[in-house]
Amino acid sequence: MKFEDGVTGPAVVVSVQGRVDATTAELFEAHCRRQMTERNRQSLVLDLATVEYLSSAGLRSILSLGKQTRAAGGRLVLCGLQGNVLEIFQIAGFLELFPVAANLEQAVGLAMGPNPR
Repeated sequence: MKFEDGVTGPAVVVSVQGRVDATTAELFEAHCRRQMTERNRQSLVLDLATVEYLSSAGLRSILSLGKQTRAAGGRLVLCGLQGNVLEIFQIAGFLELFPVAANLEQAVGLAMGPNPR
């Protein structure tokens, strides 16, 4: 798994490449938390366009990150969902839990707004 990180406005942007599964989910979650802490941001944009596989462990990590962002007054926004990863989010009902954007620019815009939930 590889990460590409950045900051845009109030959000940390983490682009993830590879697999987010039982072996890598803990690393993924810790990486995102560290980026938010080090960059002093409450919102997180996850660009999952190049994620090949997402397991239930990955979903748990995303849920945990969503709870953290919400508690901090921010939000978690997803973008780049496609193929099997999109299907997993649909089946798990996560598309109802988090804002989903068509692209990174739209995701950053969603991250700037107040958390409606």
